[in-house]
Amino acid sequence: MKRIHALTEENPRYGYRRIAALLRQEGWNVGRRQVRRLRRLEGLRVPPTKRKIPRRGRSTGLPTKATHKNHVWTWDFIADATMRGGSIRMLTVLDEHTRECHVLRANRALKSADVIELVKAAVAQHGAPEYIRSDNGSEFIAKELQRWLADNKIKTIYIEPGSPWQKGKCEAGVDYAQENAVKGRRFESLGAQNIHLAEWERNVADTRIHGTIHQQVRPFFLAAEQPALLPLPAGLFPSFTEGRRSVHGDGHVEFEKSFYSVPPEYVGREVWVRGDSRMIRLFNLRMEPIAAHVRGVKGRAETSDEHIHPLKRRLIDRGVRYLLSRCGEIGPACGAWAEAVHHHRPIEGVRAIQGLLPLAKKHTGEAMEKAAAKALCRSAWHLSAVKTALGEPENVVQVDFLETHPLIRSMTAYRVPFPP
Repeated sequence: MKRIHALTEENPRYGYRRIAALLRQEGWNVGRRQVRRLRRLEGLRVPPTKRKIPRRGRSTGLPTKATHKNHVWTWDFIADATMRGGSIRMLTVLDEHTRECHVLRANRALKSADVIELVKAAVAQHGAPEYIRSDNGSEFIAKELQRWLADNKIKTIYIEPGSPWQKGKCEAGVDYAQENAVKGRRFESLGAQNIHLAEWERNVADTRIHGTIHQQVRPFFLAAEQPALLPLPAGLFPSFTEGRRSVHGDGHVEFEKSFYSVPPEYVGREVWVRGDSRMIRLFNLRMEPIAAHVRGVKGRAETSDEHIHPLKRRLIDRGVRYLLSRCGEIGPACGAWAEAVHHHRPIEGVRAIQGLLPLAKKHTGEAMEKAAAKALCRSAWHLSAVKTALGEPENVVQVDFLETHPLIRSMTAYRVPFPP
């Protein structure tokens, strides 16, 4: 029994069959059933593996069979490689009713943002679908893509994991493209493959005889279906992120790690924030606009004078000139040191200048002036130099280097004459 316990501890994933084989290799005369019975008596067993739960997209529409054009679209990826061994992914977007291919594009990597741009172009040309069906790939369940589809009123239908037959028309379209457009061909580069795919889609995919309508796909679409499409909006489809936010006590709301001011009457209340690539718009809960800002840099605040008075803003948001003026109020030496720091370290030195102000609350003005004068004399442009000078005892004498003295000779006196 001791040996069984030892082998089980050394090999926790071994069952009774392997443990019995190891014992027989060591010379023990045991059988598998005997080892199984002893392991059961001792409570030894292989721990069950934790089943990995795959990520799944959230369907916003019920499983639907396409009954007309732009009713249900479906999309998937095709994997391929160039002659040089570089991996390529191709995105295919099909209309399940007409079987028309709206997107057939290859790239080294296609992320959710790339998928959005390709689908935008397809929607602008063919109109928006009511539903779109796909598997649970990471590109199709990305939050950015989910938001864009929701903003454009396109419902999603995600199939069950490991059930490709639930999107059989897409699989059939992918197989058709692989067999006729890609298989047996070798491409030197990504551009060559995209040129071939565009030619194949125009000369083969759009002119083939469809099995349902028994006509060529492209002429039938132009003659019978395109005139029935509704006109598209004049502008592009909006793509933005929005959500409810609480207004902080400083009169700002946080949105994607930036801060934006709101009117003072909304402090402590909730507002609705909507942001796109350039603008941040704020609304009250009745969706009435209350403020608008240009999208700011992460970590910084965009503050309007109408919302917060300039003297009541955060210290870092008032500007470098304000910080320098505050340092000058401590004393001339502190002001000169702050100006020198800003001259030598214009970007990194802002934090050092800002850190000088709290020191004035802990030390006297005379001590601050002496420390700033020492740091200025030592050409030290970091806040640590001022703190070090503040910690030095009073009897430390600052020795300055002399440039002129009777004992200091001119540099011309050290010139060695060379023979002509």
